[in-house]
Amino acid sequence: MNGTRWHSSQSYVHRPQSIVVSVTGATGTIFAVRLLERLRELNIETHLVMSDYAARDLAAPISSGPFLHDGMIIIPCGMKTLEAVRVGFCDDLISRVADFSLKEGRKLMMVVRETPLSEIHLDKMLALRRVGAIIFPPVPAFYTKPTTGVDDLIYQIVGRLLEILNIHTQGFKRWSCENVDRGSSWLHTVFESTQSLLDLSTRNRPEWSVIAKALKTPQ
Repeated sequence: MNGTRWHSSQSYVHRPQSIVVSVTGATGTIFAVRLLERLRELNIETHLVMSDYAARDLAAPISSGPFLHDGMIIIPCGMKTLEAVRVGFCDDLISRVADFSLKEGRKLMMVVRETPLSEIHLDKMLALRRVGAIIFPPVPAFYTKPTTGVDDLIYQIVGRLLEILNIHTQGFKRWSCENVDRGSSWLHTVFESTQSLLDLSTRNRPEWSVIAKALKTPQ
């Protein structure tokens, strides 16, 4: 049989991690800035596409399906871009690369910045989720007890984005019971209410007593 014979030295080629970052005109570009900074700190190859230039670069290497990358993040992602990707209308580089990412089975994360969401918005997101896209609203995690203002919240969101792409970093706080200040007044009410409900539940479900003991009313 004629053909190319693959030698063992040719069977595996190491390549660095590569991420495509696309920035649309939606508000919230600070998320993209912090993401790019963190990727540079981690020495990860990054391909940046900005919406102002996306229509002119349809022949760029990343617009081809065989181009290898480890994930694409559209951050922030406007509803116009979301709709273009949903219907496969690849009239610019961002929607084209996103379309190829889905086709090739690579991760596509869409950091949608819109509120409130209409039924039309939700329908678009559901359709994209069903074909493999990850819809990631940048919801702040206040359990981290931010001390430096907005940046703490942004870095936590960026950290979670990276970990979904299997890029592990220690530059943000994860959820832990230690993050919870049980002495705060509003949490006192929450824990008190939760414990009351558990006290009632354990009468019929003894196994829940372990949870009830863990959630003692803060002093």
